[in-house]
Amino acid sequence: METLKEGIRGRSISYIGVDWSDIAITVNYPFVASKVRAIGYCLADFLYFLISETAIRLNNLHLVGHSLGAHVSGFAGKRFQEEYDLKLYRITCLDPAGPLFNYNKPTARLDRTDADVVDCILSTRYLYGHIKLIGTANFIVNGGTVVQPPCKWEDFRTAYFCSHVSVVKYFNSSCDDWNIFEAESCYDRNGVERNCNGARMGFPASRYPTFHEMHLEVNEDYPYAKEEW
Repeated sequence: METLKEGIRGRSISYIGVDWSDIAITVNYPFVASKVRAIGYCLADFLYFLISETAIRLNNLHLVGHSLGAHVSGFAGKRFQEEYDLKLYRITCLDPAGPLFNYNKPTARLDRTDADVVDCILSTRYLYGHIKLIGTANFIVNGGTVVQPPCKWEDFRTAYFCSHVSVVKYFNSSCDDWNIFEAESCYDRNGVERNCNGARMGFPASRYPTFHEMHLEVNEDYPYAKEEW
């Protein structure tokens, strides 16, 4: 949470972090995975309270979730639609968890319908990350299946866990306006390649939700993006 908080420092943005570490810290992954729906519903109820009782507007809410947290955000989006007949504007999912979710129906995982814009950054597809492209916009970094550049190949588990977490660093870095993560190849939902002009990953991605699948490479060191303005 602190990493994401650092990314928006200096912007006129209010940050709310969801600390569910008492549950998430356990090594019993199936147990943790079984709780994401309930956590998401609680989050939605809290956010609905905020927009009902304060000056916070629904279309200003932007949920960001990593791994299982991405599915928490998805269930929050579902709750808004089912319970309150409202739809979130944007969910950013950072390498949404795959195990125990890869073959779930859209109602039992994060889905592109959970918000108007659901932009996903994928770094470990087919391993820790989800195998499907479940966002409205899906950014696949360095092929999504290889050890990410910031990570070292010490052993299998360490390298792939580092790659799974690296997306948080990429998103954090994208909050700097001068640091541009621009896609290099783009495809629509029919698999037809399109011009990538303006397809940016990370914090500014909501401005360009028209591409379904986008590919890009990153550098080994901060600020990671190939292009800087």
